Amino acid sequence: MAINSRRIYLITLVVSLILLNCHNSFSQTEMNKQKHFSSSIFPEIIHNYGYSTAKYIFRVELNLDLDFSNILEMHFLVSGDKTNADGIKITFIIDQIEVYFTVEKLFQDNSNHNLTQLFSFPEVFTGKKNITVTCEARTSYYHEVGTIHITSQTAIKKIQSQTLTDAPSSLPLFPDWIKFKGSSVNTITKSVSTIFNNSLNFDKLNLTLSFLASDFSALNQHLEIEINYQIVNSQEFQEDEHVSESFLSEINSGINLLTIHFSVEMCIDEILFSLIHLAANGINNQDILPNNAYEWYEWNNNEFDHTFDLSALKPQVSYPEQIVEIRVNYGCIGAVILPSIRYDIIAEFNRKSGEIGERNQINSSQTITTKFMTKDNDESITFRIQGSATGLGYFYILNTSFITFEALPELQEHETLERTVIDTVSHPASPFFSLDLTYTDFFRTTLDNYHHLFNISFSFSLTNVFGNAIRELHVLMKFDLITIFDEQFSYEENIDLQKQQTLYSNVYDVYISLTLYRDGDEITLTNLKYSLFSSSNITNNATPENTSSDPVAPSKFIMLIEYGGMLSFFIVMLAQHLLKRSKERTDTGEANQVEVRGGVIGRLIAFPKILWLKVKETTLRLYLLPVSIVFFLGKATALYKIISELNTLATNHFLQPQRVGPGIW
Repeated sequence: MAINSRRIYLITLVVSLILLNCHNSFSQTEMNKQKHFSSSIFPEIIHNYGYSTAKYIFRVELNLDLDFSNILEMHFLVSGDKTNADGIKITFIIDQIEVYFTVEKLFQDNSNHNLTQLFSFPEVFTGKKNITVTCEARTSYYHEVGTIHITSQTAIKKIQSQTLTDAPSSLPLFPDWIKFKGSSVNTITKSVSTIFNNSLNFDKLNLTLSFLASDFSALNQHLEIEINYQIVNSQEFQEDEHVSESFLSEINSGINLLTIHFSVEMCIDEILFSLIHLAANGINNQDILPNNAYEWYEWNNNEFDHTFDLSALKPQVSYPEQIVEIRVNYGCIGAVILPSIRYDIIAEFNRKSGEIGERNQINSSQTITTKFMTKDNDESITFRIQGSATGLGYFYILNTSFITFEALPELQEHETLERTVIDTVSHPASPFFSLDLTYTDFFRTTLDNYHHLFNISFSFSLTNVFGNAIRELHVLMKFDLITIFDEQFSYEENIDLQKQQTLYSNVYDVYISLTLYRDGDEITLTNLKYSLFSSSNITNNATPENTSSDPVAPSKFIMLIEYGGMLSFFIVMLAQHLLKRSKERTDTGEANQVEVRGGVIGRLIAFPKILWLKVKETTLRLYLLPVSIVFFLGKATALYKIISELNTLATNHFLQPQRVGPGIW
């Protein structure tokens, strides 16, 4: 019985192998042969696929009505086992024009589906055309078999090309949704396309793309805008949100093919882009910029470094010493520069540097304001921008920008100086990042005595868009390197600070910094001002008791007290150290007594060594402490002389007022 069982098993195995080989041979023959049909409607195509890779070729002759803009709509059904991760590759070839489809595993569910692709034909054609259809697919395992059925509902149709106008209008996209499975190791790219006619010969195309991205997790996701087979812009986007982006691009006259590529890198989720919508209008060069543009610069996929000369905005009036206020009103159109546009405003030896972030590029016109101290009205004033552009865009300066000259204000001992830095200004704030506002100003102090005590008042009002106080605020005010105010506030709308400060004959650079935290609304700053007026006279050549703010001439008495305390501390530490060393020597001497052996002869031999140890210990004790005391007293005397000379030099310097410079150290 056992032998018969083995025979039955072997016979069954051999028969199975023969049948499987016959099935594979039949499949290979069916999939590689070519079929020819001639029909007025699209014939049905049935392709059986298995584990072996083969290409199925089908040829058909159809009556077609083609134009420059056409779509191919494929209706299909997939039954049986699913393919591997590559899906089913289907290509339609019409006179060298190839239209590609990939049937993802998502659509291999024994249900009817359709996919649409747009293609352009080089001429208007009506008549019969030969079409070649190729199908290529394979399963993941040798025993699996599946079937794709391309139904007769499949059609090739011409569509009317949208004519571009100066008013924004929707462009039809094919397809208007995309669904696919990501790859854990590769980047998957899917595309949608449209064709439009620039018959009015516009110079530029203004696009607004919007779509809804599903929730997925990927290493990177971005989109590319391609016009006439040339990438004109690239932009990253966020998943699980409704995305809206604007682009500006050059276009050709006549028919233009626009394709949007969605790329997702290293993702294992199912991805869906739906509600894909594209609005566009044409713009001529003279219509891109606002009418009040003073100067502009165009970037287009390049690294740029451009300098605007603002010297023509300078007024004719000038002063021996003057404050130059520069206000640049600017705007951006088109591609956003990431991470930011770097800028420099340069006037004589002064420079203000900063960055224009993404938020300030896509909003309406913005303003950059700065102040410098100069003496020469002939020097040029320039505004420099730098960045790296992906796409086409413009940076423009409005003719509302201006430069003003103001005589340097002067403050004397018994006068009052009032300065308004800001009347009213608004800034957008962020709930996640701090907002830093900085302002500068200048004034000169001319004093009969070389220093004088002034009362300083500083005030402003700060509210959000609802008229409420700011959550958290840090205020910093400096006169050159002297810190006048450094305060923190919470939920205070009106700030009013007072302080007394000793000032010298000098030109002071006023620095004001306001840092706002965790306020996501637009903020409004009003009536930012400061004032100085005399507090009391200070006798010439006399140092005030409180000299903590005097950086040059501190009190000699206080300095000697401080140095005496330091000297006492070092003497005490030295005495403790010597006492410790003495005890160590005593212990060491007791532990290392010279052992004397051999009677009188032994004592004579050990006598020089004993004598040397006694002399060394006595000498150190006699000389080390006095020498140390003399050393520290000598340093104290030298320091006293140095302080006296510095005090004399400082007194002579401030008795002769002179300009140190416009706050430049």
